[in-house]
Amino acid sequence: MTPKDLANALDRLGLTQVGFGRLIGYGSDGSIVRKWVSGRSPIPPLVTRVVCLLRAGKITVADLEALE
Repeated sequence: MTPKDLANALDRLGLTQVGFGRLIGYGSDGSIVRKWVSGRSPIPPLVTRVVCLLRAGKITVADLEALE
């Protein structure tokens, strides 16, 4: 997944970078997600998998929220 793919996926899912970071447990200020989207840090494979599952409808935001 490229940084642009991630940005587009979050947009289609209606998630902000801050919201997605909180949802997956990567901080509450969105800074790491911003680094992924800007290409300054590599996107972890597990994050790519989660985004793909969300886009495919295999899991929902509610599913992830229930894990907290």
